[in-house]
Amino acid sequence: MGVNLFYLDTSALLKRYKLESGSETMDELFSHSHFPAKRLLTTVFTILEVSSACERLFRVGIISQTSYGKLMKAFSADTDRSIHFLSVDDDIILSASEISQKYFLRTGDAIQLASLVRARESVSGYDIEIVFLASDNALCRSATQEGFTVLNPVEISKNELNQYLS
Repeated sequence: MGVNLFYLDTSALLKRYKLESGSETMDELFSHSHFPAKRLLTTVFTILEVSSACERLFRVGIISQTSYGKLMKAFSADTDRSIHFLSVDDDIILSASEISQKYFLRTGDAIQLASLVRARESVSGYDIEIVFLASDNALCRSATQEGFTVLNPVEISKNELNQYLS
């Protein structure tokens, strides 16, 4: 049996920092931080998306400045400890453009899916599967059409997630 890597879209990752449906599942995933290697992946673009989303929550008054600071500190700790970031280069942008046209995805979602496809290519030939976690329905459908196992933290239980963690 191979190893599962977990690619995190921003829509899933934000549930780690803002309490909402699916947060418990994301906390369960991160509680396995004793992984021998960083098994949580995302693109470096996610840093911008998370930062921007959190700033927006503060700006519109959903969270306080104190909460915003704590949230960003927790995200920074996770990025140092648990998440491996994939770079975004010209090939990813060109691939994202094609993916955007193919699936009618927004820019950020197309970059995420292009990065996910690149990650799968990089582990091709190894006994490794990349499981995609996202809560964006259009992105989940597109990733499924690309042949990925897709988990939506809102829809999956901790027990179901644990089947992928072993």
